[in-house]
Amino acid sequence: MVIIICVILLLILFGMLMVYMRNLRRKKSSKIVIENGRHAVDLAMRDLVQKDEIKEWGLQEVHSGKSVADVWGNLVLAYNYKFPIDHDLSDKQSKNLKELIDGYFIEYCQQNRLFWEGKPSLVVSDLWSRDNVLEIDVAYVVNLATSDYLKDLNRL
Repeated sequence: MVIIICVILLLILFGMLMVYMRNLRRKKSSKIVIENGRHAVDLAMRDLVQKDEIKEWGLQEVHSGKSVADVWGNLVLAYNYKFPIDHDLSDKQSKNLKELIDGYFIEYCQQNRLFWEGKPSLVVSDLWSRDNVLEIDVAYVVNLATSDYLKDLNRL
């Protein structure tokens, strides 16, 4: 009887270890996907700030984007970028800048063949300014989680 209980306990421990290892691999894989996405968006953002139309808005140096996956879910590939600006933007200015950046992303995606379901993979998911800081959230749509994230934002 003791042997049977020991075998059952060992099987339970083995099962728990397998679940732990699987979760560890998933986390590592998710981190790799998020970092690769960040790299792709960072490249596009660095290219973006070189454009004269963007320089006019005061956007200059790009630092690596911060993932929003902690809030929205592990495989949401969206990144937040912050830029110091001279003054906060009005709603109209924010809308105009968002349209300008999205237009650039369409061109960038065409040049680099970055599409998801026939649409450009790079999209400004949010843009706002507060306390002389412009924040731009950029989604890199290459998976269902990020596509669903954009759909959820559009419902808000």
